Amino acid sequence: RYLLVCGYFFMPALRGAPMLAFLHKARRAGVTVIFDTGWDLDDWPAATRQEVLSLLPAVDIFAPNEDEARALTGLSDPAACAQTLLAHGAGAIALKLGPNGSLWADAAGRVLQPGHAVRAVDTTGAGDSFNAAFIYGREQGWEKARCLAFANAFCSVVVSRLHDRFPSAEEALALSKGAKRDVGEIP
Repeated sequence: RYLLVCGYFFMPALRGAPMLAFLHKARRAGVTVIFDTGWDLDDWPAATRQEVLSLLPAVDIFAPNEDEARALTGLSDPAACAQTLLAHGAGAIALKLGPNGSLWADAAGRVLQPGHAVRAVDTTGAGDSFNAAFIYGREQGWEKARCLAFANAFCSVVVSRLHDRFPSAEEALALSKGAKRDVGEIP
């Protein structure tokens, strides 16, 4: 039901046209495509930015972190980054804001979910954990704000532990219950 493509820059044979064909094939098969490029080790030259932006029309949910969104758009405000990425054709944006939480944006508006104050000891896998937790929430049939709150809570546990890093769904749910949401229109 879902195809999560992450680590784009570590798959050189699939970059550009091959990835575009792959994403289109998945969508034709009825799969929800989630795309998380990761950081470009070449620091986002213009050609790479254009390459990634050209893939967005074949993506249902684009899930960059804040630094990646800023590099792609040249903008600093997360909501403006999300709006620009939507304008390039992504169906929706699930923007990871680190300790500031996450932002969902689509044609209907946006949902901002705050993060959790934790002492980050190891951020390895934070984005991947967010993606997995977000998909888990969608599979439960939760609305977007609850999916974001759960993913934020899950990630906050992952980054705050050196050992036994991955919480149970129950632990992440308990932590996510206190999260607030701000729903609004995208200007």
